[in-house]
Amino acid sequence: MAVEDFSQEYWVETDLNNHIRIVGTNHVDFLSFRSEDAYFRRDMGVGHFTDFTHKIDVKLNSAAYWSQGQFWMLSNDVDDALGLYHANKSFIDLNFYNDGHGTIWMGLEEFYWDDFYKTERQYYNGYGISVGTPYYCTISKSGLAFTCKVYGDQARTNLLFTLNLTLHEDTSKRYIFVCNTWNSGHDIYGDLSIENLDMQEEGVTEAIAVYAFDRSTNQYMSGVWGTASLDGVPKDAIGGRVLWPSVMVGAHTLSLVAIPAGYSFAHWKAYPAENWKPPTIDNPYSTNINITTQSGGPNGLVVYLTLEPPKIATSISINVSPTSGIVPFVATVTGNLVDSSGFGLQGKSINLYVNATLVDTQITGSEGNYVFDVNITAAGTFQCQTEFAGDDTFEWARSQLITVIATISPLQITLNIGTSGNGTVNLPNGPHTFNVGDTVQFTATEGANSAFSQWTLNGTIYTTNPLNLQIMASMDGLTLVAVFILTTINLTVTAGANGSVDPSGTIMLSIGQDYQFTATPDSNYQVDHWELAGANIGTTNPMSITAVASMDGLTLTVLFTNISPAQITIQIAVTGNGTTTPAVGTHIFNVGDSIQFSATPNNNSSFTDWKFNGASYTDNPLALTITQEMDGKTLTAEFTAIVTAGFPYWILLIIGGGVAVSVYALSKKKKRP
Repeated sequence: MAVEDFSQEYWVETDLNNHIRIVGTNHVDFLSFRSEDAYFRRDMGVGHFTDFTHKIDVKLNSAAYWSQGQFWMLSNDVDDALGLYHANKSFIDLNFYNDGHGTIWMGLEEFYWDDFYKTERQYYNGYGISVGTPYYCTISKSGLAFTCKVYGDQARTNLLFTLNLTLHEDTSKRYIFVCNTWNSGHDIYGDLSIENLDMQEEGVTEAIAVYAFDRSTNQYMSGVWGTASLDGVPKDAIGGRVLWPSVMVGAHTLSLVAIPAGYSFAHWKAYPAENWKPPTIDNPYSTNINITTQSGGPNGLVVYLTLEPPKIATSISINVSPTSGIVPFVATVTGNLVDSSGFGLQGKSINLYVNATLVDTQITGSEGNYVFDVNITAAGTFQCQTEFAGDDTFEWARSQLITVIATISPLQITLNIGTSGNGTVNLPNGPHTFNVGDTVQFTATEGANSAFSQWTLNGTIYTTNPLNLQIMASMDGLTLVAVFILTTINLTVTAGANGSVDPSGTIMLSIGQDYQFTATPDSNYQVDHWELAGANIGTTNPMSITAVASMDGLTLTVLFTNISPAQITIQIAVTGNGTTTPAVGTHIFNVGDSIQFSATPNNNSSFTDWKFNGASYTDNPLALTITQEMDGKTLTAEFTAIVTAGFPYWILLIIGGGVAVSVYALSKKKKRP
């Protein structure tokens, strides 16, 4: 925990009219005119402020009507508060405001964009706020909870009031402002004293500032710096300086990257100003450097840049097998062929030194790659350097000398191992490193129901297993694949509704063999079609299939469809006195149905039998199973009259010219004549 030192370089002031005055190291006097942009800020880096607790002390020395000023603020952008508001930029702040009616407010605010620009604030109405009284504020944020507790004593034991807001967005912030104006064009102001800002962060006691210097004009530069990183976190530059969000106590190793915009990198140099402790630079001629800061005071660096002169970047391949060979060394020339001083690159030579001995020269004519062949005759270490010949007067040329130290070792390549099908290789799938010239044995092991088929490598096929393969440089980046094929497959055989299939279930089939499957439909059903993995493969029954690898895990299904029954016509008739069910007439029946026929005699009649197709049936009712042969035939129910017993009869015979016979039935009440 440390109070901020406002005298440090990383605190930046925007103050054209000198209305911000730094007193000592921890105190700021601020005239908050509403007619200007004035603010005092520090760049803590992208995403620095998330949840936090800050302390700050403030005293309002005077406050004209309608005066306003921020004395603590966080934002991701740099401008006066009203400018941020007009640009739809979100920020949070603590401020004072004189409402023009004699009341002075202290307010906690959030400005945010939500379809429209909106403000949330809570003010304390001023009964306990007065001019000339110091207030001791503790500001905290946790998630969406935003709070300021205001105390009457520096020990923060006498709580005067609390301001609370629920934020509409939980976003991180980058910049902290210890004071800021609300520039609305009104020439009114308040007079504030602000001090003892404590961001409650460990180790904030030292800084390192980095400046960019233009060698072409011999001036420090503004706005041309690219990006740099501190401990791996990218930080933007302000006005040509890199401002670190936190600075460490004691000696620390930091990483810096120079990425100049529109300029060419020359070299790094320790900051020369008096009372600045220069850091240790490990390689001042590299854009990427590691530096060691010194404890006990600020540290500084200058990066020297020039307006895009030619420059050389070098690289070297150290792939030599087994211990010697030709090593390609590449020098890449980029940049303007003529710099601002008129110096030209055309026709200049690039010299290559190995262990301080000149071994090769290339004459340049344009930008591009210049390849040197370095013949290494033995294993060991060596140094390669490039330079522009005869350009010692140009600092940028000397600074471009790059030293490469390499140890010669066997050439290595990366060969990927893969499999196709069900099986494994003695090395896991993925990239593996091998020495060129070595012979490596690869063994393929079949999985269940599979057999090894071959190895493939960039179109070349090998059938031996294990495979003894000599590693060559041309194999770098290729993939050796072990190919396995199935020997058997599993096929699931099922039947749809209204039938069955034989065989059924999950069946193991040998690849290349023919198999037959027979479907049996239920009554009045027939095979509709067969499906393999949902695809119609025909209606043949039995179905013959040749097993292939692509069928593994699939399902063969036979589906059935209903058969419409055949129909016939039967005529129903009667002989004698009676009725039938179904009634007399023509009727249509389905072949195969079982139909019941009933005969009912009338009074004084009795059922005798059924006559059908030359046959007699005495059953009543009569059950018949309808067949195709019955079509067009007649089924007749025969009835006979009944003679009543117990009545006397008399017979009259008259014999004359003819014979007549009469029979009379006599009732019981009459006598025979």
